[in-house]
Amino acid sequence: MSEKQNVNPVLFDRLVRVGVPALALLLGVQVLRAMFPLFLFVLRDRVGWTAIQLGELGFVLFLTAFLAGPLSRWLGMRVMLWLTAGGLGLLRLLMQLWTGDPMVDLYLVMGALVLFLWFWPVYVGYTRPGGISHTFDLATGILLGLGLDLALHGAYLTYDMFWRHDLGTLLLTLLPVVGLGLGLWRLNLQPNALRATGRRSDLPLGPAFIWLVFGPYLFLQMVIFQNVARLTSLTGWSLPAAFAWALTAHALGLFFVAEMRELGRWLLPVALAFAVLLLLSLLTAWPTGGLAAGLFLLGQVSGAGLLLVALGGLGVAAPRPGLRNLTVSHGVSGLLFLLLGFVYYSSYDIAIPLPNSVLPPVAGVIVALAALGGVWQLRRAPELLETLPAPGRVVWLPALLLLAGLLLPLGQWLTWPDMGAPAGDEAVRVMNYNLHNGFDIQGHLGLEALAQVI
Repeated sequence: MSEKQNVNPVLFDRLVRVGVPALALLLGVQVLRAMFPLFLFVLRDRVGWTAIQLGELGFVLFLTAFLAGPLSRWLGMRVMLWLTAGGLGLLRLLMQLWTGDPMVDLYLVMGALVLFLWFWPVYVGYTRPGGISHTFDLATGILLGLGLDLALHGAYLTYDMFWRHDLGTLLLTLLPVVGLGLGLWRLNLQPNALRATGRRSDLPLGPAFIWLVFGPYLFLQMVIFQNVARLTSLTGWSLPAAFAWALTAHALGLFFVAEMRELGRWLLPVALAFAVLLLLSLLTAWPTGGLAAGLFLLGQVSGAGLLLVALGGLGVAAPRPGLRNLTVSHGVSGLLFLLLGFVYYSSYDIAIPLPNSVLPPVAGVIVALAALGGVWQLRRAPELLETLPAPGRVVWLPALLLLAGLLLPLGQWLTWPDMGAPAGDEAVRVMNYNLHNGFDIQGHLGLEALAQVI
């Protein structure tokens, strides 16, 4: 009995600290993927908004992130956690259930986005006073959430789940929603620092700005390291092969993160090396073939290490009352994500003085600087690193889970159709149809329906 009591709290507490941010990020990334086409094909093409108006709406939505601190002070952090994470899960489920006018989807997406933005400073403030081990788990959870999103995105052949309305997709949407709810319930029961933080959840403004890493890192992931279609195009590989390579890169990143937890005083040189490697992986805008695959692997692994070091630094400073500084840092981080994303994609519609290929290196510089800030904080308290509890075998579970996900591209590869050119020397007549990116005039994604009309 005593052995069970010794093991279970460590196991479940760590699973919760990793699982809650992982599932919240998984649902949030799906919301972000739905937001971009709804903005374009409902507001721009159906309603007639310009790119500037879309940017202004996005700016207003991301400005709401600055309300997380005041709302948390008014409602309390536990209520805010349930409101934000629970509301995010509920709205994501409603998005999947709704099959009518995409305008309703747009409203659901905007509501879910606001809750997603509010969740992060509240959750970081709720878990941060637990120390470095808890913020290390936060980084692992973010990386796992991105890996799970990649697994689902690739399993659906990069066809976003939001646009699929079958029973299997509904169940795959319901599972993380239920899991997130169970994780919040377990989090509320933990008799440790996660429960005893009270109103002392903030940290000084300087260290708080380490959290600036979140927005630029998420931008890099969505544009490059979650983008299986981009990797497929650049390498010239089949989609299953590119999908498998991307999953492998994410799993290796998690393996490196597991090992880095015990580096101690070696964190600074390792972080410097990873910063250089990340920037090198981003400097070539459109690599091809094996170079594209190698830079993808290099960037994902080095970026994962930098995220761990950056967020580790959040666990050093003593807790301070309120949530103001974390909220300010998170709001600026969200605006950076919006600015990078808007400029990157709007350059295809409007004239931008700089090519969008300069934006990933800019985001990489911000990630690297945040990581160096994290190292600076960790080196100020070496005794905290030396007294970290042994992570145990649980630390390997996220990476092993993603490696198990390699069964998905393996199944795709075994059933992938041979697209070889048919034999014959007959003349071929080619007709070109503008499918409007597969979206109809209402804003529905309907590739099959458009093909049937043709």
